[in-house]
Amino acid sequence: MLELLTPLVPGVLFWASFAFSPGPFWMAWMDYHSQENDLSLLVFYFRRYLPYVFLVFSVLSFVLCYFTLSFSKLTDFPLTPLYFLGGCFIVYLAVKSFYAQIKKMKINFTIWNMILISVLNPKVYSTIPAGSLSMLGSEESIVVSSFVFGFVIMPPVMLLGSFFFLGLSKIGKSLLAQKVRYLTSSLLFIYGLYLFYEGVKLLI
Repeated sequence: MLELLTPLVPGVLFWASFAFSPGPFWMAWMDYHSQENDLSLLVFYFRRYLPYVFLVFSVLSFVLCYFTLSFSKLTDFPLTPLYFLGGCFIVYLAVKSFYAQIKKMKINFTIWNMILISVLNPKVYSTIPAGSLSMLGSEESIVVSSFVFGFVIMPPVMLLGSFFFLGLSKIGKSLLAQKVRYLTSSLLFIYGLYLFYEGVKLLI
């Protein structure tokens, strides 16, 4: 399992850029929870959000990572283009995030609505496969690497992201629009550079 330490940092970096991305979901999250008391929030996390993260989003992340790694390893597809294509896409998202205008949307955060959002969200299918490229540095099996990506790295980072936006809901939404997107853009840009770096290493 020591070999998994190599892709652990870029994996955390990717999920941080995903979890701290200011978008409609988190804007609705802030509106939904801004007036809740501590007891209501505790009930929500244990009855809805934790089951969603650990039983739904973890599985989806595991599956997407598994198919990405399987495609690259089992078909002998050249790995170098994947790194450069993924890096270009992540950098593009960083630029887009920097200039994005955050639009509000209303969501009733039932577990079924969160599942539906995850399954239908194009961001999930466009970014997670690129993010799972970090696990290509692991010498463990595809199943173990995908498990670490989806069940070990993702849940705590996503929980931190939810707490972060929950805190912002108490401070004020103007901070979100002005500052958080810069943080997200920086994280995405750094991860994109990491993918370029790994691609160059393969060329050398």
